[in-house]
Amino acid sequence: MDTADNESKLLELILDLRNWDQNSLFISLFSVEETDALWHRTYPFVSDQDRNLFLDKIEMIQLALLSFGADGSMPADIRFGLRACELKFLVDKNTLILPLLLTECPKGVLYQIIQALAIQKVEILDIELIDVLFPLDFQLCQEQLKSIKIKNVKSDYQLTASLYKSPYVEELIFENVKGDILPEDLSAMHGLRNLEFSFCELTTQPTFDMQYQTLEAFKLESIPLERFDFTLLPKRNLSSLHIVDGKLGDARGIQELVNLRELNVSHQRIEEIDLSALSQLSVVSLRSNRLTCLPKFGAAGDSLMEIDLTENKLTQLDFDSPLSAIEVINVSKNYIEHLPKDLSNFSTLVHLDLSENLLHTIPSELLKMVNLSRLNLEDNRIQDVQLEEHDLSRIHTQLFLRGNQLKIDDKRMLMNNRMYIRSL
Repeated sequence: MDTADNESKLLELILDLRNWDQNSLFISLFSVEETDALWHRTYPFVSDQDRNLFLDKIEMIQLALLSFGADGSMPADIRFGLRACELKFLVDKNTLILPLLLTECPKGVLYQIIQALAIQKVEILDIELIDVLFPLDFQLCQEQLKSIKIKNVKSDYQLTASLYKSPYVEELIFENVKGDILPEDLSAMHGLRNLEFSFCELTTQPTFDMQYQTLEAFKLESIPLERFDFTLLPKRNLSSLHIVDGKLGDARGIQELVNLRELNVSHQRIEEIDLSALSQLSVVSLRSNRLTCLPKFGAAGDSLMEIDLTENKLTQLDFDSPLSAIEVINVSKNYIEHLPKDLSNFSTLVHLDLSENLLHTIPSELLKMVNLSRLNLEDNRIQDVQLEEHDLSRIHTQLFLRGNQLKIDDKRMLMNNRMYIRSL
């Protein structure tokens, strides 16, 4: 039998999805030349003739060759990381988006694929694929799988006896997921480090076993919870917390999360917040809340590097802490009329955004911010520059001033010193 005949036989074995569990044993027996010949018919370009022949099975042909193709072939080189390849179902070397046609394969095939490709992350984009992975295949390979992502699924499928009992999964991501498939109790997931819910119909806050506090990052995005108990989050290792686009009216209990380094509680309804106990905070975002006064930072001021308070109701910029490490402050879209008289606390500041506020002048205190390289004052009410021309040589700040009403002489002075970056 010549190479062309063997290639046809190889294709026949692969397209027989219902017997993949047995056929996979024979795929590796075909030669490198036969394997590569079929691979070239599916990647990178597919002829019209082959497209009509393969119909919607191109991904499954590629997946079979990648998983079981002969050593030394092109798909085997991709499998072992010796060759790069861009495929729809293989996000990177270790991440597999499950093809829908896996639903036609026998149980256990997915386990073989995960083992062969050394897959550590799995993405599920169709409800029918839930039954492909759980419970049999997941039980076989759960020690290998570190990340599960479920997206665009509405289901009441129960994962309480499989996924939510796994101590090996380190990352769990839900995006646009609805129904009882969403977890309520994660206390058995002792290895969980990253947990994310985005655009989900989450009606209750998941619970954890506080004795096993491995969680490092937690994210809620566009979840319409009006209450959230921060004290129920594992706090020993939790360093990143994102709760964005919801209906929270307060953040009481957040001060117990003493190891937080990154905090984002934006697009909520919070009117005040105390972060003074969070001494390791580095990045804080409280965009689009209802803050009328600055957060209390206290000891957190020593570690803070970035603060975003865009679109609140702030009227002043007098922090309660020196902010000795601060590099970025964004307070655009507020009601600030004046900068503090003493700006020595901002000596490390590199970027300050005060756009869309109520400032009337460019203050002389600007000279005290010796490291400031970018100052955005656009869309204020500035008519006056409280700086002398001989002082401008001491400033290395880029000014953004569009949307103000500067006098002609002030414009000319700033442009002469290469400071006036954007005109009216």
